[in-house]
Amino acid sequence: TYDDIIKITQTAESAVLEFKETTGQLERGMETLCAFLNARGGTVLFGVSDSGESKDKYKDKTKRDIVEAIRRIEPIAPIEISYVSVLNTDKFVVALK
Repeated sequence: TYDDIIKITQTAESAVLEFKETTGQLERGMETLCAFLNARGGTVLFGVSDSGESKDKYKDKTKRDIVEAIRRIEPIAPIEISYVSVLNTDKFVVALK
């Protein structure tokens, strides 16, 4: 939920949390996600700057790009994808957990 995103972004990046401003960093985000999958798990948030600020607008193509990147992960892993609307804006945060 939006409230969950606010709580998460008020903390710093860690061994289980990574912020990526845009999907221009999709490959780096997928590398981080794979590292999380090989460790304790974690969450990658796209659309959030290192300072925790929401940065990006996402369109259907972005969603397709994310799904395609996840499909390349082997072996297949249970990854939860959430698209969370940022209140009073046209921005979204994409959470991969």
